[in-house]
Order: sequence, then structure tokens, then C-alpha cells
Amino acid sequence: MTTFVSFVGVDIASASFMACIGTTPWKVRVKPVQFENAEDGFVSFLGWLQEHHLKAASTVVCMEATGVYSEGLAYFLHASGYTVAVEPPLNIQRKFPVNASKTDELDCQYIAEYACRYEDKLSLWKPRADILEQVKVLLTTRQYFSVQLTGHKNALHAILRKKVSSELAKQAHQTMIEQIAKAIKDIDREIRRLIDSDPTFKQTLLLLLSVPGIGLQLAGSPAPPYAGNARPKSPGGVHRHLSNQA
Repeated sequence: MTTFVSFVGVDIASASFMACIGTTPWKVRVKPVQFENAEDGFVSFLGWLQEHHLKAASTVVCMEATGVYSEGLAYFLHASGYTVAVEPPLNIQRKFPVNASKTDELDCQYIAEYACRYEDKLSLWKPRADILEQVKVLLTTRQYFSVQLTGHKNALHAILRKKVSSELAKQAHQTMIEQIAKAIKDIDREIRRLIDSDPTFKQTLLLLLSVPGIGLQLAGSPAPPYAGNARPKSPGGVHRHLSNQA
């Protein structure tokens, strides 16, 4: 069982969420900070965790089960490598005084403290594994094909510059270029279909693919799933890129 060093409590609502950081033995290490419950807020929150040197392997982020309010952040954190715990609100409420002051600042501290004191009882959250794993495999395959495509294009370019060349070699490379390009389009179409199949997953994954470093982690490959300088700079850019492949 993983032993966590840092415990992040998140009190989440429809428009924003409050987060604080605690350590064991229990004490508040970083006071509550508010973030927007949207894509930009998720990126800021990830930067805040990294700014305070919270390593994913030794950190758990705990939040109450609030349905659609918490799903987006949970997907984002999980894909970023952090352990996420989603607890029934009643479990946490039972551990603290009924007459305790009810504020977002205190609530996120209670959640962090609960995670610290009841680490062995936390309900660790997992995304829909089928979609996530399929997308990861497709991204890895796409990157492999992208490298091959570049190699064949470079080889064909070199052959065309020769004074004496082989028509068979030219045709072989041209055929491979066309086949690989078609395979990449098919992969992009399937990625788009998978993304569109889950609205929450769709917005979060498009965001993740646009954040430097995160798309690489999703794909499990050393280079992004976009060749050359074609990498979209925003979630909208990623969506347009995939939409163009449909």
C-alpha cells in the first residue's frame, strides 16, 4: 500500500473549488487557495501543486463525491499522475463536530485532515479505464506512425535529389507514405469518436493534450502525438485538429 506524505483537501462547487495542503503527522502546510472549477483552474491547480513540490507518487488529493462538479478535476488529476480519493460527504461529516463552522476554507481542511487520518480507508478513484486505455494506445500508435511517416518522407526526398535513383524505391516510399497517412487519419477519427462518447472525459482530455508534458504522459511516448510544429496550442486547437480528420 502506498504511504502518502502530502494530503490535499478539495472542497468543490459548481464554479470554483478551495484547496489546502496538509502533512503527516497532521498539520496544515499550505493554507486554502481558491481555483476556478474549469479548464484554466485545473491547470493553475496543477501548477500550484508542483510549485509546492508535491510529488504525484507521495500525494493524495481528496474530495467529496459531488457528481459532475468533481468529475472533471478528478479526470485531470488522474491523467496527470496524482492519486485521487473521492469520499461520500457523510463519511467526512461524521468525523468532525456537527456544530463546526461551515466555510469553504474549513471544509477543505477537514477533507485534507480526513485523508491524513483515514488514509487506509480512502476510496481511490479511477476513470473509465476502457476509454482512457484505448486513447493511450491510439496515441502511442499514432506517434510511432508519425515517426515512420517522417522517415519515409525524408528517404523519398533524398532519393529524388539523386542523379541516379530507383523508380521502385520511389514508389515503395510513396506507397508507405500514403498508407501511413491514412492510418493516422483513421486513428485521429477513432480518438475523436472515443472523446465524444463521454462529455466530461472529452473536455478534460482535450485540455490535457494541450498542456505541455501531459499529453506525453497520456501517450507514454517520448514525443507528442503531433508531427513537427502542428501541435495545437489550446483545447480548441486540439478539437479542431481531430475534427479535421473526421
